[in-house]
Amino acid sequence: SERQRPAGLKSCPPYGTALLAAVPRPTLLTSRLTLKPTLLLRLRPEEGGRRWHTTNRVEAGATFPKAAAAKASTYGRQRHPPSSLLDTPLYPTYHTSDDANSVNAGKHDMHILYHAGTLEYTGHQLRSHWILDTFGLHGDAMVSFCGPCEVALTEMVDLADVAAGKGIAAANMLHFIAEHFDRDLEKAVLRQRLFICMIAEALSQRDGVPTVRREGDDLYASKRKLSVSIATLSPVSTLIHVGLNLDPSGAPVPAVGLDEWGVDAEALARELLDVYASELADVHLATCKVRGVP
Repeated sequence: SERQRPAGLKSCPPYGTALLAAVPRPTLLTSRLTLKPTLLLRLRPEEGGRRWHTTNRVEAGATFPKAAAAKASTYGRQRHPPSSLLDTPLYPTYHTSDDANSVNAGKHDMHILYHAGTLEYTGHQLRSHWILDTFGLHGDAMVSFCGPCEVALTEMVDLADVAAGKGIAAANMLHFIAEHFDRDLEKAVLRQRLFICMIAEALSQRDGVPTVRREGDDLYASKRKLSVSIATLSPVSTLIHVGLNLDPSGAPVPAVGLDEWGVDAEALARELLDVYASELADVHLATCKVRGVP
């Protein structure tokens, strides 16, 4: 009817088509739902049921083929599209040899990626959209890579370290950079410290690793420093950098590295990426299952 017709439509099309028109382009309510240009959520019927749900993993950089788009309006009224639509192949718009995953947090999609190549960290990487520019990942994300670290005072974010004249340096580090598209700095610091606690917990479960303690956003083994870390704001997001020493040579303070303990950097990085993204997804879900109180 006219009262039910979506604004901007000259006539009221079939139910499925009207619903598609109400979703921001290029989103299509079909077997695969593209929430952002490079974020893909795969929808499928629950076994024996009529509701749809999203998978926990998505392929970064995938878009929906035109052939499937044409089929979408045809099957708009059906509860479940035919298997031919479910099996429509994907055509990626961005490709990398790295493993790019995304954990569905309901409200956000958290991308996680481990880059197998070596990248030097100089501090300029801690900026908005560096992850997008470097790896092609849109939205909230955390990436990890190994490489030397040397941050000049002019690139330092921690003003206390700048005032003390303390730079950052190490021959090799395991780096983590996260970007979240909100502008709550306190929340960013809490995420940063949560991640530091996750690192300490992961290391405590490995043989040959001594007791690692947390002091604020830093990790120490005895009196030797293991990590560097900072959380800050950009004009559009919050950013976190955590660096774990692999080879601490060149560090301006007494330091220890994961290589000394025989820790597999890649295995640790992949574990931490998954734990961090899953924890944030669980945090969001926790906010969705409580009722308000007077």
